[in-house]
Amino acid sequence: MNNVDMLSYRLVRFAVSAVFFAIVFLSCTSHHIKADAIAIDGKFGDWDHKAVLVVDPVDAKDGFVDLGSIRYASDGRFLHLMLELRRTVNLQAMDGRLTLYFDADGDVTTGRADGSLPGANLAIVCTAPTDRHTEAAGMGLAVEVYHRSPTDNTVWQESPYKLGILFAPTIASSQSELRIERGVNLHGRMLFTGKKVTMCITATTVAGDVVDASRSLTLHLPELETTSWEPASEVSLERVAGTHLRVITWNIERGSILDTPLPFVRTLRTLNADIILLEELTDHQSQHTVETFFNDHCPLNNNARWHVQLGSGGGNLRCAVVSSFPIKTIGALDIIPYENRTDRSVRQASCIVDVDGTHVFVCAIHLKCCGHVNSREEVTRLTEVRSLINCNR
Repeated sequence: MNNVDMLSYRLVRFAVSAVFFAIVFLSCTSHHIKADAIAIDGKFGDWDHKAVLVVDPVDAKDGFVDLGSIRYASDGRFLHLMLELRRTVNLQAMDGRLTLYFDADGDVTTGRADGSLPGANLAIVCTAPTDRHTEAAGMGLAVEVYHRSPTDNTVWQESPYKLGILFAPTIASSQSELRIERGVNLHGRMLFTGKKVTMCITATTVAGDVVDASRSLTLHLPELETTSWEPASEVSLERVAGTHLRVITWNIERGSILDTPLPFVRTLRTLNADIILLEELTDHQSQHTVETFFNDHCPLNNNARWHVQLGSGGGNLRCAVVSSFPIKTIGALDIIPYENRTDRSVRQASCIVDVDGTHVFVCAIHLKCCGHVNSREEVTRLTEVRSLINCNR
């Protein structure tokens, strides 16, 4: 084998958080900045020719973030933002909270009367507080929707998926880019449909103390695109010349790919992988269930059948190797206990795949998510990796 394609897919959980930024304004044109060719991939090269909206001086030297520049771009369907944070942080696991407030319906009378942005009816919170540890920073991304009327002030908690939110990278970085869908109706408010929106960004400690804060920013938007999406015909993703083996890894979030196949099958067919590593199957989904799914929805040529190795360890979340090539089971790796305890095992599935006479060791592993440097989650991840490396010594 000369080359191996590794394509990674992750269904990301979100929660909410807040952050403050002090900003010096630069001049901004009254015309919208087009979002041509903006891809939310964490590479940022497509932002090079987008105008800088504001630049903040270095004024939060001891803060967990210190806002630098903000760029934005928009089209008829999405609003894109790029933030410079001057700290290498993970938006989902900071030592404080970063919050982006928007008056997204253009009506200052419908949102919050208090706070950093009067009229704000939407907030995207990075590193949101959790119900279990309210005294800690929290984790993930979340959305809050605000409504004000003469008789009622209401706050709703919503999933970022409802706003089509994407952000990258999902690992620590000093920059971050974000996409928000326009024209979404949340609790009777059509958001981001007008010609402009106002926003501000705040950074706070867990205790609520302001670290940095921006002034109100005005973003000009093009006309909303209202035509419906037309599904593309199925295509096959071509392989790099000389590639003999394509492997993808996919966290399917509690087995959702098997329960609701239609959103995922087109992607699997397009990727046309030889080996698929699945993480986060539930303990109710059997090897037979996985085999049936792939044989029914992604049939191989010449009546060939998919082979599946389902890991026995990992408790209620398990892993599987799905291969178009024959599989040889490794009994000693079926269950790998933690190095420091025998009542808990690593979420993994390991086997040997026979690729046209070449034996390839394959391991699907679902390491502990989230956290930050030296956090409990990172300690768990390192324990899981060591347990796997040392399991046969």
